[in-house]
Amino acid sequence: MKKSGALDRSAVLRSGKATILSEKAVANGVTVRAVRDADGRIYKQVVRDGKPTAAPQLRASRHAAPEGAAFFEDFEGWDEETLDWIPEGWREINTPENTPNQDMLKRNINNTWYGTFTGDGYWTGKTPDGEKECFIHFTYTGSYTDDEGNKHEFSAAKQDEWLVTPEITVGNQHKLFFEMQFDEGSVYDFDWNTSAYDRSKVMCDFEILMTEDDGANWESIWKVSADLASAKSDSELYDLMAVLKYNSQSVDIPEKYYGKKVKIAFRYFNIGDGYSGNSMGIDAVTVGATMPQARYYMPSGSLMAGLSRDFYAFSAPFGLFPAYTDITWQSSCNSYTESTEWQVYNPETGAMDTQEGATAVTNYPYSEGEAYPFPKLTARNSFGSDVYDFGVVIDGNGQQATGGAVYGGNFTNNGREYGVGVYDYARGSMYAAYFTQGNYCFGTSEEGTWGNGIVQASSANMYDAPAAPFAIDEIHVLLGALDADPDAEFKLRILGYDSYGYINEDSPLIEATAKASDAVAESGLYSLPFKFYTEDEAGNKVQTYFVYDQPMVVDVYGYSNNPKVRSFGICTQYANNESGKNYTAMRLTLANGATSWYTGDNALQDFYNALYFTFFGSYNFLMPEESEITLNSSNDNGKVIVAAANSPEDWWIEYN
Repeated sequence: MKKSGALDRSAVLRSGKATILSEKAVANGVTVRAVRDADGRIYKQVVRDGKPTAAPQLRASRHAAPEGAAFFEDFEGWDEETLDWIPEGWREINTPENTPNQDMLKRNINNTWYGTFTGDGYWTGKTPDGEKECFIHFTYTGSYTDDEGNKHEFSAAKQDEWLVTPEITVGNQHKLFFEMQFDEGSVYDFDWNTSAYDRSKVMCDFEILMTEDDGANWESIWKVSADLASAKSDSELYDLMAVLKYNSQSVDIPEKYYGKKVKIAFRYFNIGDGYSGNSMGIDAVTVGATMPQARYYMPSGSLMAGLSRDFYAFSAPFGLFPAYTDITWQSSCNSYTESTEWQVYNPETGAMDTQEGATAVTNYPYSEGEAYPFPKLTARNSFGSDVYDFGVVIDGNGQQATGGAVYGGNFTNNGREYGVGVYDYARGSMYAAYFTQGNYCFGTSEEGTWGNGIVQASSANMYDAPAAPFAIDEIHVLLGALDADPDAEFKLRILGYDSYGYINEDSPLIEATAKASDAVAESGLYSLPFKFYTEDEAGNKVQTYFVYDQPMVVDVYGYSNNPKVRSFGICTQYANNESGKNYTAMRLTLANGATSWYTGDNALQDFYNALYFTFFGSYNFLMPEESEITLNSSNDNGKVIVAAANSPEDWWIEYN
C-alpha cells in the first residue's frame, strides 16, 4: 500500500458545497442555475420545489485498451498540471468568444474541451474508465479578478467547439465506441408554462463527424438530438434534465470509410444564452472490432457473507438480502456492449428466467437459509458475447468456486452463523493495510505519517441505504495487530447524515465500547466485538440492537494517542474492489486541532476497498397469510399463520 503524496488534494467525505454562479427562475418553484462544484467544474442544475437535480449514478472501473482496437484514447495521459490539455495528435477548433486566456485558465474558466479529473459521481458523472476524462463547460456569464486586482467580466456566448482525433485507419466492420455524459433533457427548448418541448429548437447538441481529407469535407454520422434524444418522450427527457451520468455509446462507421485513414470530430454546440444546455464529457474513445465484457456488481446497500465468530469464511461469494423486497441489479458492462440479457433464478420452477435490458429486478420469498444462484448477465455486440456470474470465482489454481444469495433472516450454514459486511473476502482476501511494518493505514501509525502534526483520529466504513431494514446485534472489527493493556477502551459510533447530506457527528445514532480484553485471538488475527446496550424498565443494563435502515458511517476510534495502546491495525481487503467502489474513510486531526474527513481513495493512492467490519444480525420480516386478522370477540384470541425469520417471543404488537 502506497501513501498518497497529494493529501492536500483530497476531498472531504462528500464534496464541498457548490458555488452558484448565476440563476434564473423559469417557472413557479423552478430555478435553473449555473453551478461550480468543489473541483471547479461548471454544470447546470435544475431546482424543482427546493430540490436540486438528482445525483448522477456512480460507476468506476478501469477498462484498458481492448483487443481489436485500431484506436483507443482514455485521456489518462493528462499530467494533472497543464490547464488546457488535450492528447498529443488531437486538435481543437474553437470559437474566439469561448477561447480562454491564461488568467481565465488559472481560475478554471474554460469553455472549450480539456482533459481533467473525472467528476465526483455526485454533482457530475464519474467515468467508468480510469480517473480522467475530456470535459467541456457550458457557457455562462461571470467575472474574475486577475493577479493585479483588475476585475474582468465575460458573457455567455454561442458555443461550436470541436475536438478532433489524429488520423485513424478504419478496418472492415469497425465501429466507434465511447463513454459519454450528456444532459439529454436540455437538448430541446422546454416551455415551462406548458411543460412541453419544442423539438424544432435545438438548444444544445453533440455531433460526431468524419473526414477522409483532413477536414476539407466533413460528414455527420451521429447526433444526440437526432439519434438519442429524439426517441424519448417529453416526460422521459424532463426526468433527465440537468442529470449528468456516463453511458456507453456505439456508432456505426459508414462502409465507405473501411480501409481508409480518417479523422473523427466531436462537436459540442450550445446556443449561448447562459442557461440552456449543460456541460458534458467523453472518455474511452475506441475505434475497432472490440468485444463486449459482461459485468455487474452487488446492488447498492447490499451485504456479503463475511467471517463467523470463530474466523471461518467462504471461498466463494455469498450475499444476504431481504426477503419479499425488490432488488435491482445494474449492468456495468464495458463500453463495447450494445445489448444485455439477464438470467434470473425462479425458485418455483428451479429454472433461470430471462429479463432484457441494463437492469434486472428480483423479489424472492424467505429462502430459509438456502442460497439461490446469483443472476447471470450476457453482454453482446456485433462481434461476440460474454457471460458473467457474480457468484463464480476462479482461484490461483484455476479451481472454480460458486456462491449464491440468501434471502431473509441471518446467514447460517451447518449451524454456524456468519456475519455480513461490505468487504469481499472471496475476491479480496484480507490483511492489515500498512505503509511499513507496524505503521498502519487504519490504526496506529508513526509520527509524521499523515503530515507534520497530523494524526489519524478514527477509521470508518461508509454504507449506502439497504433495500430493507437490517437489525444489527453486534459489530466485530477484525484486527491484524493488537497490542494494548487489557483495560484499554475503544469506541464505535454510528453516524447518520444531515438534511444537506453531510455527516452528523453531533448526534450519533448509537455508540458502543469494547476493551482490549474483549478481543478474540486466532492465528495472528483479533476480532474486537462491539455490543449495544440500553436500560430496561427496572434500570438494568440489557443488550439491544441497532436498525440499519439509512446511509450511515461506522466509525471506530480510541486507538490514537492512547498510552494504553501500542499497536492497532484494522484489516482491509488485500485486493481492491474491481468495481472501483470505496467504502473506507478516516478522520484526521490537523495540527491546529481541527478535524477533517477523508475517503480512503482520496487519502491513499489507488485504494478502493473496505474495512473488515462484520455485522451479526438479520433481515427480519413478518408475512401473514392474511392481510387482516380477526380476533374472537369473547376471548380476544385469533389464529394466524405467519412466515418469519425469528421466533414469536421476539414479536410484538403495536396498536393504532
